[in-house]
Amino acid sequence: MKKMLTLLLVLVMVFSVPVAIGQEYEGWDGAADMSSTVTMTIDDSLDSFIIVIPGAMTVDPLTKTGTMTVSLKAGWNLISRSSIALSLASSKNNMQLLNDAGEGVAYTLTYAGEASGTWTGNSQALFRVVGNGGNTADVSATLTITVDSLPGKGVYSDVLTFSIK
Repeated sequence: MKKMLTLLLVLVMVFSVPVAIGQEYEGWDGAADMSSTVTMTIDDSLDSFIIVIPGAMTVDPLTKTGTMTVSLKAGWNLISRSSIALSLASSKNNMQLLNDAGEGVAYTLTYAGEASGTWTGNSQALFRVVGNGGNTADVSATLTITVDSLPGKGVYSDVLTFSIK
C-alpha cells in the first residue's frame, strides 16, 4: 500500500511540472509558442589593456638629458571602445624643473614613437590604437627631456600628467 501511494505521489508530481522552466502554459490546444529574452551587455569591464608609465625620469647632469618610455603592452583587447590613446596632458611647473625655493631651469620635451615632435604644453597623443588588430607587439613612445644649462646645486623636479582616452 505504501509503495502504491508513493508511486501515485511521484506520478502526480511529474505531471504537474510546467512545460518550460520559468514559463507556465495553461490550456493545451495542441500548439504552444513560448519565448525567452536574449541579452548582451557591453561595458568597460570587457576592455583589457596595460599601459606602463614609469614613476620617474632622471635627467643626467652630464648629458643634460633624461629619457623614459611609455607603452601599451601587447595583447590589449578593446570591446566597448573603438580606440585608446595615451596623451601627455600637462606639466605641473610649465616645463621647468624647480627646486623647493621655486628656482629652476626650463626644459624641452620631445617624444618619438607612432607620433614624434616637441611637446608644446597641449594635450598631444603619444600613441593611439584602433580596434583589436595588430595587438601582438607593444606600442610605445620615448620621451626625452633636455635642459640647456645646469642650475645651482639642489634637487629640481616637475610632474608630468598623462591622459588615457
